[in-house]
Amino acid sequence: MTIETTIAQQADITITIHPEDCHPRQCFDNADDITSILESLENNPWAWCCVQVTATWNGLTATDYLGGCSYDNERGFRLCNYYLDMKRNCIADLVKQATAIRAA
Repeated sequence: MTIETTIAQQADITITIHPEDCHPRQCFDNADDITSILESLENNPWAWCCVQVTATWNGLTATDYLGGCSYDNERGFRLCNYYLDMKRNCIADLVKQATAIRAA
């Protein structure tokens, strides 16, 4: 089994959301979209946030961030391509870290 496969199978992946620093007006032109996001944000932190995906394996950690996110919930985010890309980025970073440690 390759190190990539091992890490991909064994890494612990977590998702954390943070408040988004910018206003939706900076990312959307449609007033209805902005209004919908702002109204949803009152009860749904996923409506406008920055998403952090973290992978940990054998004491190593890799993190990727995506701002300007608007989802109904975590499940909606997990189903999108951004999540898959962020997970791949984290796994690739863990592989680099593990390879560097083995080479040292």
